[in-house]
Amino acid sequence: MNVKAGDWVGLRGPFGNGFQPMEGMVLVGGGIGNAPLRYLAQCLREEKLLFRWVIGVKTAEDLAFRDELETMPECTIVSEDGSIGKKGRAVDVLAALNDSEPIIVLAASGPEPMLLAVHGFANTFSPDIPVQLSFERYMKCAVGLCGQCCLDGTGLRVCVEGPVLSGHQVQGVTEWGRPHRGPSGRRPPQKQAVQHE
Repeated sequence: MNVKAGDWVGLRGPFGNGFQPMEGMVLVGGGIGNAPLRYLAQCLREEKLLFRWVIGVKTAEDLAFRDELETMPECTIVSEDGSIGKKGRAVDVLAALNDSEPIIVLAASGPEPMLLAVHGFANTFSPDIPVQLSFERYMKCAVGLCGQCCLDGTGLRVCVEGPVLSGHQVQGVTEWGRPHRGPSGRRPPQKQAVQHE
C-alpha cells in the first residue's frame, strides 16, 4: 500500500480487551511484544502504580525505544546473545525476581512459547497469581463472527474476549505455540517427523 500525505485512511478499532493495570505488576515482554507493554508501563506510571518489567530481545539491535528503556529503573533487559543486559530469555529471570520480591501479578506479551512459559511459571509458583497474556492472531472480521482468531480447545475469540486473556481463561488452549490459521482460514500443514534409521 502506498500512502502519501493527504490520503484518506480507514481505521477500525480498538477491539477486544487490553491489559488491566494493577499495583505490583511484573511485565514480561518478548520481541515486538514489548510494544504494548510500553503503553501499559506508561499507564502504570501515570497511575503511580509500582511495577517491574522484564524486556527480552534476541540481540541489542532488536531493542526498540532503547534510550528510554535503559533509563527506566523498573526495567531488566535480557538478550539471548548477551549483547545487551543479562544473557538469556525473559522468562529465565522470573524466578530471581520472585525471590527478591514475590510476584503478585504477571502481564506478558510476546511469542506464544514465551506466553506458555510465563503461564507455566505462574502455575508452578502459585496458581493464584493473576496472569494477563496478550495473544496475536490473524483477525478478519474483528467482531467475533468469522472464527478466524479462535483459540482451539476453548473457542475464545482473540478479537472479542482477547487479545489479553487471563491465565484461567486459557487453561484449555490446545494449540500453544503451534502455527495458527493464515489469511485463508486454514492451518499450515504439520511437519512430518523425520524417521531415522
